[in-house]
Amino acid sequence: MSKLFVDQVDPKTATTLTLGTSGDTVSIPSGVTIANAGTATGFGTSNTPAFSAIKTSSQTLSHNTATKVTFDTELYDSDSAFSSDRFTVPSGKAGKYMIGSLAKPNASGDLSEHIVYLYVNGAFNTANKSVYAQFNKNNQTTYTLTTQFNLVLDLAAGDYCEVYSSIYSIGGPSGTLQIIGSTSNIQTYFYGYRIDG
Repeated sequence: MSKLFVDQVDPKTATTLTLGTSGDTVSIPSGVTIANAGTATGFGTSNTPAFSAIKTSSQTLSHNTATKVTFDTELYDSDSAFSSDRFTVPSGKAGKYMIGSLAKPNASGDLSEHIVYLYVNGAFNTANKSVYAQFNKNNQTTYTLTTQFNLVLDLAAGDYCEVYSSIYSIGGPSGTLQIIGSTSNIQTYFYGYRIDG
């Protein structure tokens, strides 16, 4: 192995400097610092696919019944992977994903319990890597039980995630139960992004 000692390597004018050929390995030894003051591309992951969706209108739920939450407005959807209120991992995009949701309930009676579920592949069970967040006041009345979850999941291509919610009100089935949506501020949302491919 031979060494080349120089202070700077420049390509010819208006050309690209290439290190190595396909199949080669360019090794950066331990202790070497790479200082970048330019634009870096092609390194690591870009945290996509990524999506964020919100509710701008409220949704009525049946009492004490897990119901799929609808999201009527997309804030962003990098890979067009969010549709019909579900996020589906695109082909070639398996990996670890940060997934989260927050839902704000409302009831004409007093709220006692609110649960937000993450369904994976259409079901809620530990085998499907599902999760739920529960806020229970043990029948002590309250006016809001905003509930959320955030977690990292290993998802394969084709896996899909949906948010479900259930509300229990002391007012019972006769009361109006809703997941709140708003056009003036974000009160219910669903988001996700890949953190490692």
